Amino acid sequence: MRNVIPQDEFKQRRRQLLESLPPHSVALVAANSEVTRSNDTEYPFRQNSDFFYLTGFNEPDAVLLLINDGNPRSVLFCQDKDLKHEVWHGLRLGYTNAVEALAIDSAEDLDTLPERLPELLEGIESVFYPMGEDSVLAELVSEA
Repeated sequence: MRNVIPQDEFKQRRRQLLESLPPHSVALVAANSEVTRSNDTEYPFRQNSDFFYLTGFNEPDAVLLLINDGNPRSVLFCQDKDLKHEVWHGLRLGYTNAVEALAIDSAEDLDTLPERLPELLEGIESVFYPMGEDSVLAELVSEA
């Protein structure tokens, strides 16, 4: 099912949030993860509302960074395409296709986030993210 909301709308939403951020700051918004019901069965996936509002991206395990450091931009970290995994869990967009499909500035492999986050936060004075909602994201930010 395709989004009925055009990508320009999501791009405008990201721009509005970026413009509201103070200089030298970043906002991080994480996608939800799939939740296992039993063994190899997951509950139906529901995306994080804030993440979907800003991206229109309905895949699990992704992180959006909105960086306001003199060069305002959006960076999406998402899962790479994996044909073997897709047989069981459905098609994935992959980070190589995300820039064009989601009208974001850049996209990278989610596996590189722990290494890249300290670089992206260099010179950043304020970090905004929903505290208490995502322990994995909080730990990444704390370590960075």
